[in-house]
Amino acid sequence: MSKTLERLEAIEERYDEITQRLSDPEIARQPTEYQKLAREEGELKEVVSVATAYRQGIRAARKPGRSLRMGKTRIWSSWHRQNSANSTCRWRNSSSVPANF
Repeated sequence: MSKTLERLEAIEERYDEITQRLSDPEIARQPTEYQKLAREEGELKEVVSVATAYRQGIRAARKPGRSLRMGKTRIWSSWHRQNSANSTCRWRNSSSVPANF
């Protein structure tokens, strides 16, 4: 697995962990901890959404008859076009995708 996919998987796991903890009644009784987790969940939500689109693009590119030449920028551009109207994403165009993404 590539480093990018490993990093995305780690972020998705953290997101799932936070989501579970936010549903815990014990955390709800701790406003400071709840607020901290809610903030982190909000920050990771965009990344998880992009990661899902990235994985879907990779799977689509690997289908028989499709080229694997579909790069990160093209996948990102496709996702961005679909979600830019409703997105609060910090990266507004495909040329400013972070280098480590």
